[in-house]
Amino acid sequence: MCFNGWHAGCYRQFSKDKFPVLAIKDLDDLLVDDDKLEVEDLNRFQEARDGDHLMVTFVCDECVFWDLRDQKPIPGVLLDEMMMLCIRRVILDSFWARERSTVAANRREGSKYLDIHTNLGERNPYKTRGPWDVSDDSFRFSGGNRNGYEVFRQGNVC
Repeated sequence: MCFNGWHAGCYRQFSKDKFPVLAIKDLDDLLVDDDKLEVEDLNRFQEARDGDHLMVTFVCDECVFWDLRDQKPIPGVLLDEMMMLCIRRVILDSFWARERSTVAANRREGSKYLDIHTNLGERNPYKTRGPWDVSDDSFRFSGGNRNGYEVFRQGNVC
């Protein structure tokens, strides 16, 4: 069992991450009117936000690696470092499938819910989510392996 925790502001993309990140200005013929879009976020797809863990099942990078390779990543081994980079990229992309305002609103509603139940004398109205078994397969089918292939194909290995 893993008991690793994380802090949203510290969960950032790795400096060697060369995956392209599109900005709103890069998109042509949007399905949404320009005036409905949120202001461009400079950290878009680069860091987690408070509340992401409430909307996406989070499994730490090392546990995902362990599930895929049946061992811990070895520092300095290029393939292990590339796999860790791909795992982090997939997790950040899954977090950013929702806009910052959606995540913030969901977090506020969750806080209100907790306050109400605390005032009613309940310890924790939510069921515990994790720690997950190391054999969790949520990453295996989420595109992590495809991301690794793209890194190799484009020559962007770390």
